[in-house]
Amino acid sequence: ASILWLFPSFFARQLELEGFGAAAVSLQGQWLRSAGGQATFRFNLMDVIPLSLSYQFAWRFDFNRGGLHTLAISVE
Repeated sequence: ASILWLFPSFFARQLELEGFGAAAVSLQGQWLRSAGGQATFRFNLMDVIPLSLSYQFAWRFDFNRGGLHTLAISVE
């Protein structure tokens, strides 16, 4: 359904939430650890174009690397 017949129709299909973590040891015996989460929102625009919008955040614990943000939009 469109809003006041001015905008194209918009239908929400799915919301996905995901958590993750990873750890490894290098050849020098140093830990490489990270953890984070991702949210993906899938929707249809004008009943024809399937799109997905994703945001991901990961925190890297070692070597003062800090956080990593990723934003993506894709056509399915």
